[in-house]
Amino acid sequence: MSWFRNLRLAHKLLVAFLTCAALTAGIGVFGLSQVRHQAGLVDFTYGNSLVSVQKLGLAQTKLLLHGRAVIRLAAMKDPKDRAAVHSRLANHLQLMDSALAVYRKLPYNPGEEAINASFEELRPTYMAAMDSVLELSSAGRWDEAVVYCNTDARKVGDKFASYLDTLISINEKAASSSNAQAVAGAIRTERTMAVSILAAIVLAVGLGIMVTRMIVAQLGGEPLDAADLVGKVASGDLTVSVETRPGDKTSLMYSMKTMVAKLREISAKIREASDSIASASEQISSSAQSLSQGATEQAA
Repeated sequence: MSWFRNLRLAHKLLVAFLTCAALTAGIGVFGLSQVRHQAGLVDFTYGNSLVSVQKLGLAQTKLLLHGRAVIRLAAMKDPKDRAAVHSRLANHLQLMDSALAVYRKLPYNPGEEAINASFEELRPTYMAAMDSVLELSSAGRWDEAVVYCNTDARKVGDKFASYLDTLISINEKAASSSNAQAVAGAIRTERTMAVSILAAIVLAVGLGIMVTRMIVAQLGGEPLDAADLVGKVASGDLTVSVETRPGDKTSLMYSMKTMVAKLREISAKIREASDSIASASEQISSSAQSLSQGATEQAA
């Protein structure tokens, strides 16, 4: 720190202030970057995982309603009831496809693309099984329709729905992982900010104490005391007592003490010289009077 000690006072203060400002800026930049990171995690959790779970859940619900409607239709004999349920089948599939269309516009997690492909590959088989149930029921073969519905058609339907279950599970895990990362990041940021703020406080206090001690060391005392001393000396008061710290040989107060001592010495020498001159002047005056008196007496 010798380079710092050798700086001018204004430069010392400037370096101290700039150091504190740089540390504060560093803490601020780190905090902002962490806030952006947390915002990204939250946005990913909502914009991808949660929306995906919502749309997949809606698609799963509509698929379930479609399957139940087919099961109900298999045993229905009233034409009006059959027509009402039949009209809802297409609506359930349409709403399922609408929900899936929104979901598929979102970024995929690892493994989702393959499961989506399997889901679409099984769709024709599922639709064929449902159509077979409807054909048997429409032909009045209700018992066969119910048996087929509870055996082969159910197996296909359960497997078809299982793909949606798997997709929902993947996105729920992704949301949980993002949330865990956000929480861990928040805790890490909190700790880092606390340590950084504490370090900034310690550094600021340390710089303040160091600069203050350097200033006081250069002055040799309090600035007000130094200013008062300079004022008294400037007014001609050389009787002031200048107190310095033990071992102080470089401060302003020490220089003032030395200056006052020199001025006292010079003043004493001047008074001594003045007294000598006055004494010599008196002697010369006395001698002159004696000579004048002697000359007067001789003339008489």
